[in-house]
Amino acid sequence: MEKWNAEQQIKTLKYGAYTTLWAAAMFAAVLTNNIAESLALSYQGLVSSAVIITALGFVIYSIRWTSKYKIFTHGWREMLGLYSDEFARDTNHKANTLTLYVVLLVLVAGFLLGDIVARDDGLSQWFNMANYSLALLIIGALLWSGTVLYLLRGGEDG
Repeated sequence: MEKWNAEQQIKTLKYGAYTTLWAAAMFAAVLTNNIAESLALSYQGLVSSAVIITALGFVIYSIRWTSKYKIFTHGWREMLGLYSDEFARDTNHKANTLTLYVVLLVLVAGFLLGDIVARDDGLSQWFNMANYSLALLIIGALLWSGTVLYLLRGGEDG
């Protein structure tokens, strides 16, 4: 197995952050579509088109980055985030930790407010378990990718 240098690790982190942002946009479009369906809103067709556009954008973006940078061939190290560079490891660790704390806070809030939402028919119509799960995915994806991109920006400038 060839050596995975620091520049490749940083590019992989950046690629992962942008890919996660695209995934968050897809999840947000699906969540908006679910809410539009449950509320029978008239712009549901527009939201369905947004879901398709973000999915196609995600696929095109992934293909473009993979073909542009041939460095993403390290298999499990990229997928599992096994970084040997100290800066890449520290950036990934900070982003994972912050995301974990915020998602746990949102889970606790969902646990505490779940019974109130379940009793109210108006809220439970659009705020169900599937939509709550999508909201958690969106929050986690935005927070992780935002943290990684912010820390990478700070590391490149200074």
